[in-house]
Amino acid sequence: LRVRNKNFFRSLAWLRGTWEVSVSGRVVQKGTLPVLKTAPGATDNISLPVRPPVMEPGDEAFLTIRFATAAAEPWCEEGFEVA
Repeated sequence: LRVRNKNFFRSLAWLRGTWEVSVSGRVVQKGTLPVLKTAPGATDNISLPVRPPVMEPGDEAFLTIRFATAAAEPWCEEGFEVA
């Protein structure tokens, strides 16, 4: 997974990331991303421990990545999903 920080003045340490794999609407794997200290404008690569899901004909699989605030900000509470 390649993560690019589009912030101009802030590293990504203010965020906490999670991932999940779902098959036909059922979450079959999930986990947390390491704390990212990606500098403003920089890019980091992350390896996820995703295993190929067991699927039946007609199933669809999706990988979902979410980022939420690690602490309260002046404009939101801790855990507010931003991406």
